[in-house]
Order: sequence, then C-alpha cells, then structure tokens
Amino acid sequence: MTTQDLIPLQVIDAHRHGVWALGLLLDGHIISGGGDGLLKVWELATQTGKLALVSQIPTPHTEVLLVRRTQRGRLVSAGHHGGITIWDMDLRRDHLSLRQHLGIETDYWEFNDRILETRPGHLITWAYLTATPPVVWEWSTAQGVFQFKQELPLKWASALLEDAQGHLLSGDRDGKINIWQMNIASGSWTATKMLQAHNCAIRALCWTREDNLISAGGDDALIKVWQQDPDNEFFVLQQVLQGHMSPITDIMETEAGEIISNDQGTRFLIVRWRHKPEFWVWRKQPQGFQPVQHETGLVRKYLDHSLIVDDIGESLSLWKKEGEVYERRVTMINGHRDLVVAVELLPGGRLITGGLDGRLILWDLEPFLLKS
Repeated sequence: MTTQDLIPLQVIDAHRHGVWALGLLLDGHIISGGGDGLLKVWELATQTGKLALVSQIPTPHTEVLLVRRTQRGRLVSAGHHGGITIWDMDLRRDHLSLRQHLGIETDYWEFNDRILETRPGHLITWAYLTATPPVVWEWSTAQGVFQFKQELPLKWASALLEDAQGHLLSGDRDGKINIWQMNIASGSWTATKMLQAHNCAIRALCWTREDNLISAGGDDALIKVWQQDPDNEFFVLQQVLQGHMSPITDIMETEAGEIISNDQGTRFLIVRWRHKPEFWVWRKQPQGFQPVQHETGLVRKYLDHSLIVDDIGESLSLWKKEGEVYERRVTMINGHRDLVVAVELLPGGRLITGGLDGRLILWDLEPFLLKS
C-alpha cells in the first residue's frame, strides 16, 4: 500500500515557547494554550476554511500546560504557577472571563498539569510525579463555584483514573496502585486497598472496560496486567507484557480487546543514546494480550480505526487499520519542526496540531478518513 504526502492547509506561529494544549469549546471554537502564558481562541472561518484568531487572554500561568472543558461547560486551565483557573465563555462576544482561581496555601509553586473529572462531579488536580498531593474540588451549585474538598494523602502521583464502580485508582513513584472509595455521606475519598504493582515508578495506568483489567506501565519497561474482582477486594496478576526497551509513558484502550502503549524511547545503544520512542499494539487473545505490531513513533491520538503518530522530529503520519495491523497511509510533511504535543480532530475531518515549535497547523484528513 503506497503512502501519500499531505501538506498543511495552514501554518500559524501561534505561541512563543510552544503550543502545549488544545481544546474544543461548545460553540465549535478552538482554544490553544502556550508557553507564553496566553490562551487564544480561534474559529474555523466558513468562507476560507482556515483558522482565524478571535481573541487572546493573558492567564495567571507562566505556561499554560492544560486546557479542558468540564461536564458543566466550564473551561479549566492549568500550568506553571497560577493554580487552577476556571473561565466563563461569552459566546456572543467571543471572549473568556476569569470566573475563579483554585489554589491552596500548601501548594507553593501552584504547578498543575493533570486533571481528572469524576462522575460525581469532583475535579482532581495534580502535577505529574511531584511531592504535592492531588487536590479534590467539589462543585457548589448554590454558589456556582468549585470549593476545596480535600487533599489526597498521596505524594509523587503519576496517574489517576476512575473505574466502572466509581473507585479511583492512583499510580505513584514507588510502584504502588492505591484504590480509593468515596464516602457517600461526606463526599470524601479514602484509600481502601494498596497493590505493589511495580518495583519502580508507575508512569501509566489504563482500565479496560470489557474485562475489568488494570494495566500499569513503569520505568522497568514492563506492562503488568491485573484482574480486578467486581467487589474491588483483590487483584490478580494476569500477565507481564514485555517488548519495550525504555520506560512506558502511556497506555490507551483503543477498542475492545486492544491496547496501545508508548515508551519514552531513551536508551543507551553501544556508544550513543537512542531517542526514538516506540509504540506497541497488543490484542486480546484467549491466552491474554499478545503483541501484534511495534513501530517507531508516538501515538498522539486514536481516531476510528486510525492513529495519528508523531514520527519524532520528522513528520506526522496517519495510520489506518488493515486487518490485524495499522499501516501508514499519509505522511504529513512541511509541518512541525519539533515534537507535537497537542492534537484535536474537528468535525469534517480537519485536524489541528500544536507543537513545541509554537506552531498551530491545520490539516485536511477527510479524504483519508473516509477511505476504507
């Protein structure tokens, strides 16, 4: 199968010091956050089909590392300094207004780059692998703001996720997975179980919905798959997945019976360092997950039976599933000059990517996504 080259529809020098975050607003606008501490709102112009800057807003953050829309339609930003910031969007004037700043006195640096929103409506904020404990915020309907609920007694947290039963699972630097349960009466979270999953830092957690499995990836380049019983009383080690040669950085469930893992890609090879990350595709078989493919690059986003892969300083590419494996169909050339860190798919098959080079790039993937 031949690979086609695709050039950008549009290239914008959007932010100084990198584009770190992208998000979609309810009205279809796009929002970007950058290393310059700015949020910028963009619209896809109907006549030209290209991005146009609508407004830019300074934030309390020296760098905006995260921007996300909550279940209640609020916009949340986080980054270096400035704590967690809640924004209101005035759709008539295409403008963001500061609604609330979330911060606690013990968080001196006010650094956050991770957010989990639970089904009960709690926001949990933390910074990846730092000593600052994750903080739980609760929405007050009466006052229309988030209020401090508690600090989780957990340091060096790397990953937090919510399972089907509404429990929280956390991974940390010491290789432990803690299971947290919420008290219905008080709304507070308490650690009820602890699993020593790795003998090194856990960097990624993934819960697979169909089989109730927890996959944990660590600095030891291993993925350990644990079976969780329905009552959350115990975990049984099902498998140890081997193949990666450097620390696992991400594990994602793409579809039922399939997970994809990324690694850091830094390892010593003879007399030099190799910096090419790899991704592995694992498929569930009767005997457990089996490797069906591994390639150079980082999977940045899963689309319907397709992958957006960062080829690490060379290009982006679109891979489509052909039978049991993914095949490269499109190479996106003349694009970013550094790592891609943010990817969003728009209606109509337009893709927006943001990178450490400060660029926002618009691509038209519709013809390729429609092809079987």
